[in-house]
Amino acid sequence: MTTVQDKITEIESLTEYVKNSLIIHSIDSRGTVIKWLMDNQGVAERKKIFIELNPAESEMALESRTAISTIDIEPPGD
Repeated sequence: MTTVQDKITEIESLTEYVKNSLIIHSIDSRGTVIKWLMDNQGVAERKKIFIELNPAESEMALESRTAISTIDIEPPGD
């Protein structure tokens, strides 16, 4: 069982991760969007994922909730 905290730890352990850039963009009982920055040769690259959550765990802290599935969200185009 993967938790939201496991996903956050995975992201923050990436060598290109920009330290302290991860934020919770949005959340409701069914899912959350997390976004952060990656260092792409000195240029910040935005990353964003949607994590599907178990609605039955809505009373639990976000970090403890089960991450049912995740999907990358394409950054907006210019």
